[in-house]
Amino acid sequence: MSNVEAVKTYNIAFQHRPAYLYAHVEGKRYSYEIVMQCFGEILRECQAGNFDQVLIEEEIPEINSMVDIFRAASELPQLGFTNISIAFVDRFPDQKDLNNFGRLAAVNRGIDGQIFDNVADADIWLSERDG
Repeated sequence: MSNVEAVKTYNIAFQHRPAYLYAHVEGKRYSYEIVMQCFGEILRECQAGNFDQVLIEEEIPEINSMVDIFRAASELPQLGFTNISIAFVDRFPDQKDLNNFGRLAAVNRGIDGQIFDNVADADIWLSERDG
């Protein structure tokens, strides 16, 4: 990751829920730098709250490139997500194939993650993993 941070073009709202951290991400555009900056913020919040599970609900209409998704997903272990389960919900169904591609790249590198169509299913998955 470069030392230059991307211009922040997204907002994250965090909620500390009993079994996991909830992160709602809204924005207009994507890039590798933006994804890494966003995941860095989520990781710091997980660490600050001692969470080992996170539910990320994302609302960014722009589709990221396959190269950027692969690169970001491949770097999640080095970022520090090796001991954090990630449930990911994208509010834009047309991005499902790219999200599944990213999940496969991340899981192949040791990340525990799953893609969901809605928050309720993601919540169930994380709750079943707790304890």
